[in-house]
Amino acid sequence: MFKISAANAQHVLHQAADALRESGQELAYQLEKRAEAEAELSRRDLDERVRRVAKSMDDKGLNDHLSFEEKVAELQRPENLTQLDALEKGAELAAQQVKLAHVDNSDAHGVSGTTNAAEAQFIAALSE
Repeated sequence: MFKISAANAQHVLHQAADALRESGQELAYQLEKRAEAEAELSRRDLDERVRRVAKSMDDKGLNDHLSFEEKVAELQRPENLTQLDALEKGAELAAQQVKLAHVDNSDAHGVSGTTNAAEAQFIAALSE
């Protein structure tokens, strides 16, 4: 059987303790890096989802007074992020927005509110 002196045993125990400490620090570092990577991935996934909802809104003409980037910024507000599921479902279910008319305040042919010559003549004939 192999025997070691007390001094050698103490030296081996110190080396083991140092190795365990070093391994613990390395594990803590790796766990921190993993948590950072998961947070970054989660942030990117959320950003991609917000952009997908904004694109759907843009394609369907929802909130057409806002640009795409303004829609993204609006969706990224904290109070909207908590409701992102509902906003996403709403954008998914919304119908394509179609403009049926356009109001123009120009004064073509003396008639306010239209630029169509045929409409202007019709309105002028009615007022005679």
